[in-house]
Amino acid sequence: RRLARTQLSVHFQQRLFGVVGAVLFDGCDNARVIADNVYQALCKLDEPNREYYRARTDSLLGVIGQLEMEVKAHLTGSQGAFLIYHPALSYFARDYNLNQIPIEAGGKEPSPAHLKSLINSCKKEKVRIIFVQPEFDRRNADLIAQQTGTRVVAINPLSYDWEEEMMNTARALVKE
Repeated sequence: RRLARTQLSVHFQQRLFGVVGAVLFDGCDNARVIADNVYQALCKLDEPNREYYRARTDSLLGVIGQLEMEVKAHLTGSQGAFLIYHPALSYFARDYNLNQIPIEAGGKEPSPAHLKSLINSCKKEKVRIIFVQPEFDRRNADLIAQQTGTRVVAINPLSYDWEEEMMNTARALVKE
């Protein structure tokens, strides 16, 4: 018996990680670990289809490897820092040597003093982009952009199309 793709995804995120959240998927290294964990779990549940799951996992690992090469190629020579409302790109930043500077402080709206500090950090680190996610208010990002001349770019780390979102993020980082 096969579960629908979405049900499977939610089921295994809950079982393997205790939460449902795409933040884990924002890096290719994590995606490989998740793919292998899902493969192992599926094999435990459905041993007769082990070869099928291995083939599908290998195919997915190939896609992840190709995506990683494309992201690296896009990020060659990109800026080293970006602002983001909620720090949802931690693994992406780690994997590609970028400095993620979150706008929110401890999960809360930034204070005026923190906003001033962010504006100074933006200027010091030569940040040219601020990422905003659809589930968060973008007013503070717009205010910082107005004060620093940075671009505000909408991203969706929770997007179903993980590959496209990773590429959109990489492309945005290299656009002037």
